Amino acid sequence: MKHYNWDWAAAEQEYKRAIELNPNYAQAHSYYGSFLVSKGRTEEAIAEENRAQELDPFSFAISSQRGFILENARRYDEAIEQLRRVIAMDQDNFQAHWFLGHTYAASGRFAEAIAASEKAVALSRTPGALGFLGMCYGLAGRKAEANKILNELLELKRSRYVTPPALANVYIGLGDKDQAFFWLEKAYQERSYYLAYLKVFPADDPLRSDPRIDDLLRLMGL
Repeated sequence: MKHYNWDWAAAEQEYKRAIELNPNYAQAHSYYGSFLVSKGRTEEAIAEENRAQELDPFSFAISSQRGFILENARRYDEAIEQLRRVIAMDQDNFQAHWFLGHTYAASGRFAEAIAASEKAVALSRTPGALGFLGMCYGLAGRKAEANKILNELLELKRSRYVTPPALANVYIGLGDKDQAFFWLEKAYQERSYYLAYLKVFPADDPLRSDPRIDDLLRLMGL
């Protein structure tokens, strides 16, 4: 997984080689689309994800990933439409609800972001899903609920692994940039997969005016 180890040139070479060996392998196009969007090459990413969906139109994973690509391309209405189509066919699709929460939050529709994120947490109470729900609560001004999730994650961290971006997200929602960067720097030290999307992920937009995000991107070769 050279993509998530931030070996960008080698990752692209391997994705292209996989597609060359089997042009009809839908998952290869989907993975390559994820790589391209993380680099900010959004139109190429959408083209690859569209191709993946053409090749395997019944894959909920690929259909959900297309919503994620559209979200990171800032094409929010299309992303919402895509993800709601997935949910209409598979009401308990965790990934689609999670990505839908991301997209609603990015477009400022916080009540809907909370509803989608609460559904994602109900389906799979992962630290990542909890952290994003905490962010949504914070952005919506529901600070007490955001802090409750923050405390839950900090307590959980005493007994099991909690990915640092989960905590960073809650702090972003609470408007605490210093703590958000503290946990993003922890994520960098751990080479968290989440940071592969730091350049484009809308959830990190509240941090973009801070030079510390540029420092992280430089360290990662982005």
